[in-house]
Amino acid sequence: MKNFIASGLLLAAATIFSSCEEIIDKPDVPEDNNASVAITSISPEATYVKTALDIQTNASFDTLSNYSISVGGEPADVVATSGTTVTVQVPLELSPGEHTVEITYQGESKASANPLSVLDHNDVTIDGLAMALGENPEYPIIALNEEGEVLTPVVNPENGYTTGAIYMNGDVQTYISFDEYLLPDIVNTAGYTMLFTNYTETGFDVAVISPENELSIYRNLEVNIENQRNARLEYEESMYALTEAAEGLAIAGCLMSDPMLAAGVPAAAVNGIAHCRSPLVLTATGALYDAPRSSIETSAPAFGIYASGFGCDQTMSAPYQESIRDCSEMLFAESIDLDLVASLLRDEHAENIELARQTLQYGGGDVQITLTWDNTADLDLHVIAPNGERIAFFSPYSSTGGMLDMDDVDGFGPENIFWEQQQSPQGTYQVEVNHYHGESPSNFTVLVQALGETRQYTGIIASYVSISIVTFTLGETLPEGSFEPAKLNARLLFPEK
Repeated sequence: MKNFIASGLLLAAATIFSSCEEIIDKPDVPEDNNASVAITSISPEATYVKTALDIQTNASFDTLSNYSISVGGEPADVVATSGTTVTVQVPLELSPGEHTVEITYQGESKASANPLSVLDHNDVTIDGLAMALGENPEYPIIALNEEGEVLTPVVNPENGYTTGAIYMNGDVQTYISFDEYLLPDIVNTAGYTMLFTNYTETGFDVAVISPENELSIYRNLEVNIENQRNARLEYEESMYALTEAAEGLAIAGCLMSDPMLAAGVPAAAVNGIAHCRSPLVLTATGALYDAPRSSIETSAPAFGIYASGFGCDQTMSAPYQESIRDCSEMLFAESIDLDLVASLLRDEHAENIELARQTLQYGGGDVQITLTWDNTADLDLHVIAPNGERIAFFSPYSSTGGMLDMDDVDGFGPENIFWEQQQSPQGTYQVEVNHYHGESPSNFTVLVQALGETRQYTGIIASYVSISIVTFTLGETLPEGSFEPAKLNARLLFPEK
């Protein structure tokens, strides 16, 4: 009996020992069909959305599969795994505050002992504006906000002056260059090119070239410009370039957009500069004045978050200036591409830009006719007034008030005949071009403006030929561009110069 009992005790002990061995030797890696996974710690315990969150668990992710992570109930994308640590991106959807971090495995969810505190990224912005520095001195800084506005100043690296601005907001993409007073010079937006010039204390002129390369001139648009002329900020800091770019946009939007719309400038063109009260412009022209340079670095987390709206999903981590580099480089590239597109558009519109500059350089009014051409020939512009008087180089003034104020004799033009506002008589006007002498043939353009309507007429003229370009009646629609050349001996018709 004693031997039997002893044998039974030995067998039980062996069984217990064997069970202990199984427990001791069992790896700390749960099989997909066994055990549970728990979170032991999270790091950091306070951070922003879109940043990297390290989650330490009691399991190795080298073999673990079929698990999911959520933060605040929102699925979190896994960025990396290493041993018992899984790194996820804090979901963008989370609002500031405390949120539970959970891992779910085999239908069982386990939460971290401590919640994640999501910080408010707006607290590190300047009134909602986030910034990043660029490596190209021509585009030294870029700013954006939660509304999706982006502003990049264009700087002359040689003198540090802000020469332009690139603005993007959804479908609105605008390039604007500035004159020495930060007033608009050339604007490209929605396929339009706009040339601003002849600023006075009370107004300005603007030429608008459509996507179809059609030119329209708008003179004497009334607005108080004098108090808006800006001296250059005497700082080399990139943040001040941003301020200047915003000021230039504000001047264009606050002062010029309304009179342009009233004058009949197409809304699609005006919308490109109508950013007077946009959140970005208001902040950049105000709060940036007193903001320290460190604001650029501290706003980096917000920059990375705002850039998500442009498709940048880069996961951030400290130092944030480095971790947003992909996002900032992407937005800088978009801005530079827009600058390139604007440059190509200006090249496409180059002839009309020059024609507009020439036209707006001289007198205008209810009626203005301007001639330009492409070589050193001496071409002459003639206009027969409603009373039959011919205005030309040999008779530059008419009793009707019309006058020739520019007679070019050494090529390219312009020649310009005009009647001032409310001085042009009713009746029929006849426009002619005469090739007086010199290089032949010549390609020419005649721009006719009458009571707000504009027409362009182009053609080729040979030596000693006079062409009747167009006949129009004031107050009626201007004819489209077509004419029949009439070969005449100009030297017999018109006196020597």
